[in-house]
Amino acid sequence: FFPRLESLVDGFNQSVRVLGFLVLVSLAMPLLGRSGCVFVLLACFLAVPCHTTTSPRPKSLVPSTSLPARDAPHYFCSWLGQIRGWFASMNNDTLAQQTTAWTHRTHEDQMKFCSEDALFNASGAGDAWADQFPLGRADMFLQLDNGWQAGPESAAHELHLSPQRFPSFAASGGKDVVGPLRKLNAAVQARGWRGLGVWVPGNLDEAHLAMLQEAGVRLLKLDGGDVGCAVTAAARRVAPDLIVEHGNCPDATCPINEDKNTSQGRWPLAAATTQAKIANCTDLFRTYDMIKVLSIAAVLDRQSKLVSASIELGLRGPARRLFGGSGEPAVTAALGGAVQPMRSQSPPLPALFQTYMGQGNVSRHRQQRLDQISRLVRWSRIAAPIPLGMQADGSTLDRVSVSDTVLYDAWNFSLADDAAVISHHLRDKVVAQGAPAAVSRGGLPLPTVAAHKTQHGDDGSFSSSAHTGVLNRCWQQQGANEAGGCGDLNQTPFLVLTRYPMSTPDGTAPVALTALGRTLPHPVGFFEPAVTVRADLTSMAPHTVGLVGIFGVYEAVVLVLPATADKRSLGTGMMTSGSPTVLAQDLASNGPPHDITDKASWSPTTRELRLSGALITEMGTSARSSPNDLSPPGLVLSISV
Repeated sequence: FFPRLESLVDGFNQSVRVLGFLVLVSLAMPLLGRSGCVFVLLACFLAVPCHTTTSPRPKSLVPSTSLPARDAPHYFCSWLGQIRGWFASMNNDTLAQQTTAWTHRTHEDQMKFCSEDALFNASGAGDAWADQFPLGRADMFLQLDNGWQAGPESAAHELHLSPQRFPSFAASGGKDVVGPLRKLNAAVQARGWRGLGVWVPGNLDEAHLAMLQEAGVRLLKLDGGDVGCAVTAAARRVAPDLIVEHGNCPDATCPINEDKNTSQGRWPLAAATTQAKIANCTDLFRTYDMIKVLSIAAVLDRQSKLVSASIELGLRGPARRLFGGSGEPAVTAALGGAVQPMRSQSPPLPALFQTYMGQGNVSRHRQQRLDQISRLVRWSRIAAPIPLGMQADGSTLDRVSVSDTVLYDAWNFSLADDAAVISHHLRDKVVAQGAPAAVSRGGLPLPTVAAHKTQHGDDGSFSSSAHTGVLNRCWQQQGANEAGGCGDLNQTPFLVLTRYPMSTPDGTAPVALTALGRTLPHPVGFFEPAVTVRADLTSMAPHTVGLVGIFGVYEAVVLVLPATADKRSLGTGMMTSGSPTVLAQDLASNGPPHDITDKASWSPTTRELRLSGALITEMGTSARSSPNDLSPPGLVLSISV
């Protein structure tokens, strides 16, 4: 509504100005004569600024159509939704009963909550998975995890849909595989999704791959196994439309990142190399499970090393070679991966399980960040996920840079804060997960934070390696809520800057800047520090800067743009002289974009375009679907003459 109102007001103002000018000319004619009025008209014409003759504002900066599924295989995974259903079923139990259920749990407890009711809200008791992400689901598969199948986990290879949990779709007698899956896939597509995806542990033979092809199922999530990608090769023969995802966690400490040979809290390089070799032969590689409350640091470290290892190996396999993040979509999207959220709306949960689900006073409130998913998947309409290693042109190898500074997130764990607490003996311990403070993919310099004073009394340098040991002492030795020696690095977000391949018809390359929140031990919890971030784009060739995505919370963003030698456009358009026109659009909106030229600051000498954090938040959340949605801003910028 507001963009349309803004457009109407602009048109009305322009009409009033023209009418007023004509009235003034008619009044002046008796005094100046006809020739004098012609001179006035000519002078006014020459005085009109160039920007008033620009092309009309586009209806939307976000394309109206999705990319082919193989190029952007995003999906919603049902697994955490199933766990939420199990947790909610214990709302009326005592704490002792909940604790007993947690300590004696098996996968069967969660499997029964993968159901027709959860998927389509058959009973009317809650929010259906199929109704989530109304603006984003056209770009996503709906992937049913362990529990969709008839029988135990091992029976998933038979592809029989459970008649108990999906009574409206499963065949009587359980003999037919294709019919029930085809019917369920059609029902999912009728709700606006790309289609159905299914989970299978480890392997699947050609006969059953052909059944998926016949049923119209286009996404297969393999959980572990098949490190040589035999399933992917078989799918090419008998199920050419099927996207095959592999997931593998080759380190014994998984889901925790812990390199015992170097420093605690980091993903081992050897594990990243093993994952890269599997990614080389599959369509989509999932970097596997992590501790949910520390997922940002853990996944950023894991995936940045995956990208780096893929470059070292020079990956150039024939498969798609994309990667996803198993429930940490903000990091994965920032690095150019495929988004795989597990979040969904849920009823209130017992206090014992709230940290696990991202609820509670100091949590990230993941279940109230649904608009974020729509923004991230719609960004891929502009900037498709990037293959690992060699790029699609066959001659350009991927590039990545990571900062020397390592930031550590940490959490003090209670019994049910994560599934790994019992198996990894984490109860009443503080666990830290580290990742580079800044990452750049695609060849751009690292994004930087404006200098500020620290509690150490130094100059606030963003790259001071001396802080790493201080952070370790803060969280690994002193325990919860004692971060006094960590200085301003505790108030610094993780930063990611990604330049996408030049694949758009106009010969430009999209760019995305992302600020990611932090987590400190209770009672601090999750927070999103707002700092001024500088992104230097001057290494890009003139006229190649495309649309710019900005994600996260900031004090301000400063984009340093390359100079041009003439008055042609710089990508979406930038003149050597004069102030650029800047359009902004919430990625959760269908447009039209807002003209924010007068609200941005431009320095022609330094070629710096500055946007305040308040402006980014205003524009990047303007299409919020609900007052209760807590998603951070996500917007796209067009910079033009």
